[in-house]
Amino acid sequence: MPAERTGERRPRHDGPSTLALLLGLAAALIPLFTVIAGGAWAALAFVFAGILLGASYLLRRAGLGAIVVTPALLVVWTALITAVFFSDVAWLFVIPSGEAFARVPRLIEIASSDIAVGVAPLQASASLTFLIVGAVGLLTIALDHVVLTARMPLLAGVALIAVWLIPTLAVPQAVDLWAFALLALALLWLLRTETRAHDEEGE
Repeated sequence: MPAERTGERRPRHDGPSTLALLLGLAAALIPLFTVIAGGAWAALAFVFAGILLGASYLLRRAGLGAIVVTPALLVVWTALITAVFFSDVAWLFVIPSGEAFARVPRLIEIASSDIAVGVAPLQASASLTFLIVGAVGLLTIALDHVVLTARMPLLAGVALIAVWLIPTLAVPQAVDLWAFALLALALLWLLRTETRAHDEEGE
């Protein structure tokens, strides 16, 4: 009986947890605007996170486990990255070719150089946009697994706070209280929904 109740109730809490995680990711990225000038990277990063979390929610809603969901999200991430950055050398726009893989090291090298020698706020080049968007996508998949599979929202909170702090430490500045308040709100919401889910599963 407890297992049956869990199966019925768990999707109800995955929705709020997914939204809270998306809000937390958005809040954690706000300090990046002091290091990198706003542009397409911000919209792409948010869209990537939204698509990945939405796909995760639908897959879990369909009853699929982590052994399927996480690899499926990696496939979605690969397709999105290919469609946005390598569509000219991809098969069917979303399947990476050998040339697409060959370009990745060079893009990372250029982005790393931009970060090393640039002065904040940096203008987001194509290579820097690729690095940020790709990293945000992978972070989203990792946090999705931590929160919705491992059920460890506190660990996800630590990771999001670390992401929020990195730009602040890289470019000394006053703390953006509104951004921190938004992040805190998202984390509290996430903890509340996961605590409720845990309590009901234990009934």
